[in-house]
Amino acid sequence: MRNIKRFFSAMAIVLLSVAVMDAPVLAGSHVAITEQPPAAISNIYYTTPTGGHDFTPTKGARLTVVHLWATWCVPCTQELPELDKALAENKARGLEVLPLAGETDVQKVQQFYSSHGVTQLPVALDPGLQAIYTLGIRALPTSLFVDAKGQVVARADGPVDWASPATQEFLNKALAM
Repeated sequence: MRNIKRFFSAMAIVLLSVAVMDAPVLAGSHVAITEQPPAAISNIYYTTPTGGHDFTPTKGARLTVVHLWATWCVPCTQELPELDKALAENKARGLEVLPLAGETDVQKVQQFYSSHGVTQLPVALDPGLQAIYTLGIRALPTSLFVDAKGQVVARADGPVDWASPATQEFLNKALAM
């Protein structure tokens, strides 16, 4: 019964992502990063090519973006190269990114990275969509912004324009702390 519930939850995310997110993104719109009162991030588990991991902010990171996406999600595929560039530009200032792909195949994600010029982001999978389910994600892409203490301080439910002045202002403020 639990697996059936998870399946239908995952399918709802897929349908919402396709139905709600494709049209605005194709028209060129993005969502704003919304700051929120700090709240502990739920315990999430993910896999990489080297094995399984529990999420904890990287030592020395001032801000970690937990970015949930999938290779089949059109807005996600358009946004990920921009996020890769934002990481390259801000890593030395303490930005880290955990891009959790709702996929089961490491090679599929690696091929996506290669074909889209993504060079900075690590490969991380949420193969059973457990992180998406645990975090209550309603649409893809979604970005959670986690401070050095492990507190979610902001989120974006949809694609972010990583080069916009508003996003740059948010990053400058978060990375200055």
